[in-house]
Amino acid sequence: GSDGLRYNGPLHTAPWAQMAGQHWVSHNARFDETVALNTTIPARPALWDCTADLSCGLRGPRSLKDAAYAWLGKAVDKSERDRAKGKVPVPDQAMCDYAQKDADLCLQLWQQLSPDWPAMERRISRETRTMGRHGIGVDRERLERDIQALQEEKFDAEKSIPWADGEAAILSHNNVRLACREAGIPAPASLSEDDEGCAQWETQYGDQYPFVGALWRWRKANTLLKKAEAVRRRINPVTGRMAYTLKYFGAHTGRFAGADGINMQNLPKYPYVTASGHGVDARAWFHAAPGKKFAVVDLAQIEARILLWLVGDAVTLDLVRSGVSVYEAHARATMGWTGGELKTERRDLYDLAKARVLGLGYGCGAKKFVTLAQIYGITLTEAQALEAVQAYRASNPLVTQFWQRCQEWLLWAARAKEDLNVKLKSGRALSYFDFHSLPSDRPGGRMDLRARTTRNGNLTRIYGGLLTENIVQATARDLFMDGYLRLIDAGLPPVLHVHDEYVCEVPEDSSKKDLQEIERIVTLSSSWADGLPVGVEGQLRNEYFK
Repeated sequence: GSDGLRYNGPLHTAPWAQMAGQHWVSHNARFDETVALNTTIPARPALWDCTADLSCGLRGPRSLKDAAYAWLGKAVDKSERDRAKGKVPVPDQAMCDYAQKDADLCLQLWQQLSPDWPAMERRISRETRTMGRHGIGVDRERLERDIQALQEEKFDAEKSIPWADGEAAILSHNNVRLACREAGIPAPASLSEDDEGCAQWETQYGDQYPFVGALWRWRKANTLLKKAEAVRRRINPVTGRMAYTLKYFGAHTGRFAGADGINMQNLPKYPYVTASGHGVDARAWFHAAPGKKFAVVDLAQIEARILLWLVGDAVTLDLVRSGVSVYEAHARATMGWTGGELKTERRDLYDLAKARVLGLGYGCGAKKFVTLAQIYGITLTEAQALEAVQAYRASNPLVTQFWQRCQEWLLWAARAKEDLNVKLKSGRALSYFDFHSLPSDRPGGRMDLRARTTRNGNLTRIYGGLLTENIVQATARDLFMDGYLRLIDAGLPPVLHVHDEYVCEVPEDSSKKDLQEIERIVTLSSSWADGLPVGVEGQLRNEYFK
């Protein structure tokens, strides 16, 4: 402590009396809090903060080793921890010295950095840990049925995979290449579930070649099965709830990220249907407690609204304020629509307007827009996509001017060899460090501007459209967090939040009234967001996303 207290050693001789009621800090406080709450430690702090979150909140690295180097210029030797990994550590002098150094570094990080960490951000960090520790209810019976169905799906798929002999063999590139060579078809460059080329390969050859379709089924079932088993392991047998982790500042914009094997921010959107017809919906595993309902409230089209607000598009904003959706407002303002409700009368045009709003607001080109449009059920040739891109840019000069302004900020920072700190409407800043101009990996021999979004992080490509997207996303995050803290203060704390959606658990007998109150609270204007129209879409559910 800053009062000179230093101790490492057995719990039963620790100076708990001196520590009780003090302000504690830990690097990864989520872990330490969990240990403290589940052991007989006889002291509790007045406040508990996390230096891992502190470092991330100021755009530094998360791990203690990297944070100490980035902020304090100190190298950290982790060999003692590595030596103890997988074992019951012996509390010898080397281990005690290692633990003491970690504690010293944690305190130094707090003393040096905490004055720059806003009180609101500290509170968000603490409330995020509390929410995850409280957890969310799980439908255990449904989960067990799904686990059995996924195990059967894997077993059935393996019958059509000639080289099936354990997970490593099934997902071996070498085995897949050999099978493709024998079949006379090209092999995918990657077997990653998120790889676009792999998805195209499976679509093209899955029906003709049984091993291709079986590989897709096996991989899909295996991914879901691992998630389901991780959920099962974490269910509290007393409460029936599953604790989970959200990373505060999981992205440099301030957005949160999942962790520890269960990413609650990225659960599969659609059910997976096995060959036997069993539907596995990961979102339906999570169920409100008996006598409760989930009040699920989403900030409707919030990022699209924020972009309009930031660039000052008064015409479209007025349409939105009148009750028209952002997508219909876009069609009326820039696509010539003059009829009635667009979604009802011209669903095809509504879908195109939605794709344009969500896909073209940040400088997306024609080739990428072809892929983005498919997400909204629209098939475009590259020529049609180019026409849509050009039409969007011509009819949205305020947006394109904002891109250009962002590009000028980036070029200034690169020329001046300065960091770029973009102040948001909320008062905090987005920071970019260490600008470089490097050869592009895209065709054409161009140069890309690259910068780091965290201190000592990797260089990443940055341009005006992407900076615009970062600003919009960060602004949406801050607005969302304002609403989050208001809900907690009103006694309606979320049990989960995902991107722009709050999931609160409320008593069934007052659920309708509570839903209305939640909607009212989160649409209150933040002090810094004057003129931004905030809309909500709320539902009461027994299951998450049902």
